[in-house]
Amino acid sequence: MRRFSVVVPGSWWFLLGLAGLLVVSVAPLMASGNVAKYALFGTVQKAADPTNSQDQVISINTTPTNSVGGAFRPLNQTIHSLDGLISLDYYFVANGVPPGGKTCGGGSPRIQLAVDTDGDGSPNGNAFGYLGSGPFGTGCAAPGRWTHENFTDNVPRWDLSQFGGGMTMTWSTVEAFFAAQPHEQVLNGVLVEDACSFVAANCGGTFYDTVQIGGGRTLENWSDTTGP
Repeated sequence: MRRFSVVVPGSWWFLLGLAGLLVVSVAPLMASGNVAKYALFGTVQKAADPTNSQDQVISINTTPTNSVGGAFRPLNQTIHSLDGLISLDYYFVANGVPPGGKTCGGGSPRIQLAVDTDGDGSPNGNAFGYLGSGPFGTGCAAPGRWTHENFTDNVPRWDLSQFGGGMTMTWSTVEAFFAAQPHEQVLNGVLVEDACSFVAANCGGTFYDTVQIGGGRTLENWSDTTGP
């Protein structure tokens, strides 16, 4: 299962590793000083809800070769404090690939949380939470309808392999895993799509609304974002 990892040192750089290395600076996106907003990057665009033109949403197109798109938010919260605060609504656009269009295969879309486990202020790895009602990006909704996803439910969607944990963990087991590490801190959270280049059914577009990664702000309209 291929995916990129987000590394956020003091210079606010993303290192996105796909077939090659794509480096995107998010410093301009954070220049507003409101670090609680969601910084848009890659192929993400501000868009209108396909079912209601008055509703402001975002969309990610994964069709361009090796494309990556998403929304980043700095957090500095504990895993336990995120309980009930990681969720989104998504709408897949049919892409013409049988049997039914765009899916959530290949570990994308996903939420990933960069976690510092030793208290030095740098991430020791990413916790990956995959979209869908089953592990590893299975059981996602068919294209053409809005679906709500709660990433802190009982689905074994979380992959903690970068920390030596399991790859099919529920949110409660994620909380228990990190509770044993007293210095843990979630430095940032990212919504990302990047699997089109190796999973054909993942190509196409997705609309997102009411994106919540941590407390204090939900991405409900364009004013909740910075970037393109």
